Amino acid sequence: EALSELNDADREAVLARYFDHQTFGQIAHTSGVSENAAQKRVERALDELHAALARRRITSTSAALGVVLANQVGTAAPAGLAAIITKAAVAEPLAAAVMTGWGLFTFMSTAKTLTVTGVFAVIGIGTGYLSTKAADRAEAALAFSARQEAALTAGLTEKEGRLQAVARRVQEAEEQNGKLLSAATQFRPGGTMLPAAAETPITSGLVSTRFKHAQELVQSGDPEAALKELLWCYDIGMPQISSMHAVRSSFAVGLLAKLSAQYPPALDAIRERRERARQLMLTDEKNPDAVTEFASINRALKQEAETVAVFDQLPTDDRRRRALASASYDYLVQSQRYADALVGRPYSSVSSLFETRIEERPLPLSMPNPEDVRRQTRISVIATAVKDIEMLAGAGEIAHARGLADRLLIYDGTDATRALIQKHAERAGQSGLLSPTDTR
Repeated sequence: EALSELNDADREAVLARYFDHQTFGQIAHTSGVSENAAQKRVERALDELHAALARRRITSTSAALGVVLANQVGTAAPAGLAAIITKAAVAEPLAAAVMTGWGLFTFMSTAKTLTVTGVFAVIGIGTGYLSTKAADRAEAALAFSARQEAALTAGLTEKEGRLQAVARRVQEAEEQNGKLLSAATQFRPGGTMLPAAAETPITSGLVSTRFKHAQELVQSGDPEAALKELLWCYDIGMPQISSMHAVRSSFAVGLLAKLSAQYPPALDAIRERRERARQLMLTDEKNPDAVTEFASINRALKQEAETVAVFDQLPTDDRRRRALASASYDYLVQSQRYADALVGRPYSSVSSLFETRIEERPLPLSMPNPEDVRRQTRISVIATAVKDIEMLAGAGEIAHARGLADRLLIYDGTDATRALIQKHAERAGQSGLLSPTDTR
């Protein structure tokens, strides 16, 4: 959720540096900027990510956040934090139902959501999904976990030696993972990969190591070996590790799509899995995982028309339609299919998300360039809100569209924001949405 608040350039910089393990030189080449500018962009993105987490009362330094991203990619949140928040979030039956059912999937499948642990998404949904009591418990749990993390950060600041000890432990873990990788990458004659041996259980560490190895193979230009590693992660490893399901439907699918652009067998493989997910989705209406896989593959291939085509085939009362529309929300709005976009993101969800994002939370006093962080957050909030206003107006929900526009102008009443609202209203065929005073 915090990653989704970054602008496209900063989010791509974080993903390239910490998920694709690119050097600053590689990022600079891809982005068309100098290496120094690429490094500054990554540092700025970390600051903004730091601020986004701080607004959720999860505090840390940007440097510590970089260490976590560099060494914990593909793993779940710290076990203690996950346990605390999960316990609070599922305290109410409604919350448990949302976490395990279609409500959570619908929230998580918006085009730019990159949530790895669903409990954070549940807490962020607001009163539309959680009772006040459950939300209060979740708030208390987050505050408690924030105090724990703050204490850890203070300890790291006081004693530099502790950070060095962490680095040594990370190195030892990497060596152990290397041994696991060596044991797991045995091949049958003909090149097919053996499943993990009985004495080498499939763990999050093993899957993370092999996924990282697949990324390295893509970077080094060995597509055949990269595809074998990647398909093991996608088909065998990640489905068995619950904390990696979201990684599978985002980063693993994205890497497959990237590989498919240069290596035709990878394109065949990803299309085969899309068709398998399509068939499973159409034959089992109670299988949200198939919907997730189908929609995520289409999004990675930039073929969201495929998702919308299935949406169009289903009866209007089929609950799979909401999940598919949510996954294709940006595409539907861009295509001016506003009523269908409303199926995926009803006004209650739009309103709750807007109120959550505009809530003022204090930034850490030590944060550099806090005004720049606030400015970037404001830009992101406005961009999302005007798109939602266009959708609501185009779908005929004029009162809701006007109400959201009024709330956005209270948040940011600049002429630029008024002009942007007017532009999107006109695109939706509602040029009179704002009053003459608002459009001055």
